[in-house]
Amino acid sequence: MSDLSDYLKRHQGDRKPDQIVEEAARLGHSIDRTAVYAALRGRHAKVPREETLAALAAGFGLDVRELRRLAGKPAGELGPWSPPREASSLTQGQRDALDTLIRVIVREGGTDDGTSEAGEKTSGAVVAPRFGAGRKRNRMLDDGQMLDVAADDRGLQDGAEQ
Repeated sequence: MSDLSDYLKRHQGDRKPDQIVEEAARLGHSIDRTAVYAALRGRHAKVPREETLAALAAGFGLDVRELRRLAGKPAGELGPWSPPREASSLTQGQRDALDTLIRVIVREGGTDDGTSEAGEKTSGAVVAPRFGAGRKRNRMLDDGQMLDVAADDRGLQDGAEQ
């Protein structure tokens, strides 16, 4: 059994998995009863998907942040993140890059103290994926600045697009 499974089992009460699925659905989350059974028995994924944790939290009436923590993920916050107003001036390419960065950060996991699941300190630098032929990777520095290692090769000025 995992910490997550133990926690869910303690909060199951006399509810059957089908009732948990129905409650999750009533609150707008989709989860299969076999996933509920698996979570209760400790046969869930090593790092469950965010959608699964959200559905389990809704079905059991629990805080999703606690389920994330028990699953070895950063607790995070409730609800989606909203960028600051200044983000309205970003180009579509910049918005796509930020979306990708957020997905990578969430997928890579880690803990609230900046270490990986293996307990290793993460670098604090994120490498953005490659976009298009001939482009090199950008690097986000610890202070949040983007270092475009390919701008000189492409003949671009800071922030200019092709």
